[in-house]
Amino acid sequence: MIAYLRGAYTELTPTAVLVECAGVGYSVAISLTTYTALSGQKEGKILITEIIREDAHLLYGFATAAEQDLFRHLMTVSGVGTEYRPHHPQLLPPHELTSIITLGQIEPLKAIKGIGLKTAQRILVDLRGKLPALEGDASPATTIPTTTSRGKKVQPLDTTTPAGSRQCPEDAGLSRSLRSEGRARAHRL
Repeated sequence: MIAYLRGAYTELTPTAVLVECAGVGYSVAISLTTYTALSGQKEGKILITEIIREDAHLLYGFATAAEQDLFRHLMTVSGVGTEYRPHHPQLLPPHELTSIITLGQIEPLKAIKGIGLKTAQRILVDLRGKLPALEGDASPATTIPTTTSRGKKVQPLDTTTPAGSRQCPEDAGLSRSLRSEGRARAHRL
């Protein structure tokens, strides 16, 4: 299995790079993130994930180990083909996609062409707790808050239960209050 290629970048496009190593040219599919990282470089090292099928040997290249790790995790999700993995042009940068998955946000995943509700749910459930935090990414947007500004404990979204099937005690009390208020208004009419 090929772990990485080091050589001259003889051709670079937003979707692929041609790496010449010892007189052999390797065509490697890349993401826009990797394209940006390789732009302007004449040679270097690119991390490789190799997929061998009956009809093809496919090489996917990455500028960082974090992007490669995300790709490998997405490969484990049933129903997610290579066209929806990080080299797909519609996908977000790896740190944003990791944050979306970590926070259990389904809408941004559904916004990707070809990923519907069920596939987005499968991604969230299958990768829940498996994605490591990206290096240098300790921004508040990527951390899951466990308390409110008033000090009350909150739980992050549980992607294993259907939306709306679980209420926190505060929501249940509010619902009871609204129902009784609605009944009182109906009696006054």
